[in-house]
Amino acid sequence: CIALEVGIIFDEYSGETGWMLVAGNYYPENPEKNDIVWESKYYDPSEYSKRADTVRKCFSQGYYTFVFTDDNGDGICCNHGEGSYVLSSQGKVITIGGEMRSKEE
Repeated sequence: CIALEVGIIFDEYSGETGWMLVAGNYYPENPEKNDIVWESKYYDPSEYSKRADTVRKCFSQGYYTFVFTDDNGDGICCNHGEGSYVLSSQGKVITIGGEMRSKEE
């Protein structure tokens, strides 16, 4: 298995934050075509506002697309806190982000 890890430092509005891992390509214009194999839970602001969370899961080798979302369209950095996210595997960073609008892949 290939271990993936998602680490997030939330801004004030953690409830707007979400992410998903899609097997293959991501189709924002046609969501029912997306094969979502892993996705975030709801990050309740009373528990996660300006805090951090890390989750891990194993996957078989293949092509995946990671999509990070913010429902309000202002990202998790820098308007309401210094939030960020990192996707890594076996100690190697795949992508880092947070300063965005509503979606980043």
